[in-house]
Amino acid sequence: MNLFTGHVARIVRICAVGLSLPLLAIAPLAQAFDLDLAKIKWWEVSKGIVLDRPETATLQIKPFPLPGLAQLPARIVLSQYRGLFYLNAYQDAQYQQRIYKSPPLPLFSPEELRACVSPDDPIQVSDNWPTSNQLEVGLSLTPLSFNCIEPGWQLSQRYLLIDQRYPEKPMLAISHRRDLTQMDFTPLQPITPEIEQQWLYALQRFPTWFRPFSSGSGPITFNAYPLPATADAAWQQLRELHEQLRKAKDKGPGLRQVADFFATHDYRTLAPDHSEYPGLLNDIAYWASEAGQLKAARPWLEEVLRREPGRMPAYLNLADLDWAQFEQRPLDNIHQGRAIEGYRVYCGMRLQRQLSVPPRVLQRLGLASATPQACQGFWPLVAAVDAGDESEVRRLLASGVSGEVMADDGRSALLHALDAPHLDIARLLLAHGAHTSGQYRWSTLALLAMERDLKDSPDLNRGGRLKFLLDAGVAIDEPTRQGKTPLMQLAEQPRNLEGFTWLLQHPQNLDLQTADDNETALYRAFWGNNYAAMRLLVEAGANLNLNYGRGTCSDKRPGGQNLLTFVADKTPADALSPSASQQETLDMFTLLLEKGANPDAGQRCEKNGRALLLKVLAQKKRADMLEVLQRFTQAPVAG
Repeated sequence: MNLFTGHVARIVRICAVGLSLPLLAIAPLAQAFDLDLAKIKWWEVSKGIVLDRPETATLQIKPFPLPGLAQLPARIVLSQYRGLFYLNAYQDAQYQQRIYKSPPLPLFSPEELRACVSPDDPIQVSDNWPTSNQLEVGLSLTPLSFNCIEPGWQLSQRYLLIDQRYPEKPMLAISHRRDLTQMDFTPLQPITPEIEQQWLYALQRFPTWFRPFSSGSGPITFNAYPLPATADAAWQQLRELHEQLRKAKDKGPGLRQVADFFATHDYRTLAPDHSEYPGLLNDIAYWASEAGQLKAARPWLEEVLRREPGRMPAYLNLADLDWAQFEQRPLDNIHQGRAIEGYRVYCGMRLQRQLSVPPRVLQRLGLASATPQACQGFWPLVAAVDAGDESEVRRLLASGVSGEVMADDGRSALLHALDAPHLDIARLLLAHGAHTSGQYRWSTLALLAMERDLKDSPDLNRGGRLKFLLDAGVAIDEPTRQGKTPLMQLAEQPRNLEGFTWLLQHPQNLDLQTADDNETALYRAFWGNNYAAMRLLVEAGANLNLNYGRGTCSDKRPGGQNLLTFVADKTPADALSPSASQQETLDMFTLLLEKGANPDAGQRCEKNGRALLLKVLAQKKRADMLEVLQRFTQAPVAG
């Protein structure tokens, strides 16, 4: 495969740095903390990257020259789907304007892919921002560290060799570790013997003790450039696989062969000139669905409909598949929304052809009988909302489309209207049935609107989305299925005190508790060391005598403790680097008692709240708190 058009270059200058033993001792902890922060950052960034479905973003590489581009791209992202990897280049830092995409990179063989990850999951990496190391001017090496389930490190480690000495024609090679001794590279385009020797020399001359790679004890070698399979050969292979599947009673082995085939051939670009391809792919997707391989089959059915939008049975197959996924995960309404839209379109096509509609389709649509108004696609409404096209929104609503539409991303049309926000369109949707409560993508309208507002400003009054929903009747304290509310979310964030104060001005239940841990906004504020928010909640009348924690004792009684005990347990008197100062915790302990906190609240097995509290005060050496406690109650002195 004459693959390339994109590669990677990042220069790192290595300096000798003396590290003291104390620094070395804390380094693993610091590195783990940095890694967690990097993963959180990547999770946030990757959600907004423009990619071709169904690919996911894997990691980001420092930009380098690409063929056909006059300027260096702003970002380069490696994406993947079921063993196929691609380089995507963007001219903007927000990953929205893609200007280049490479053909698939052969990072894993089908056998390696099976050993690395389960079929339904993307391969994770240990570093989403790997460092590209300069071997010499114009030559760099980037490690790609995959987290394979197979423990063999040689399976997980890849290296990308980038030659950008000729920016108009950069060249790439990929390394695969065969064993503990040998490291070999496979070029992704034809190279001359002279280029191969230059690459080998650059790799070998890098000082062994500073090498950004582990070459093993044996030689570094280069494989010959593998000639790509022709399009006709790939098409013939797929036809043979299809025929074998059609005849087989046990589809399992054949479906595994198909999965291996699509791990090296992109089903989205295969056989563009063969009209039989959508039919073959539809058959394979149907057999995969029947075998329970729903996640694998879904993109294939989408490709069938992309190529043949009029293939009516494929809409039913896709809707049934989505409904099956919804039944497996009934709390994940993305699948339900997709299934309902598929059934609507299928129902409409049946009516247009004067055919009956299957009873299960009517049942799942909630219809007694099929009508043109109910059996039409509703997603065009979401597209019009996203475009801010108010006249088209009005036309679609007048045609019978409901204002409550679950879009492909699991969010309602109302939430889409609030993205910009288009508040006039949002009002239209509300007037035509848009819901003011419910779960969307495991969250609520109020939570999602608040999170979007906070991206614009810490002042929730400025964003306008949450304020708009509250004026429309949305409950500010509607909990998610896990019991979380906007107040709980901001309570644990000291930097968002302005937003928290704004939320607290609205009437709500301050004492709602999460489903798993019985946590309230007051407890979340304590957990986040947000003592300013705790004071505001105490003054607002939050319940100070609830029991927190989960678990049961041997006699089945619930175990937990009161907030006073948690505060007492926060900071030992002899702590060297406490997360909260002794004075902060003492002041809060005092305030809670002043406002009516009961030391006897709470129970953990045989010990009541007071016994637990006195034990903690003794363990933490908090004589100052014990003195305060004795002022408010007739507490016995701890022995």
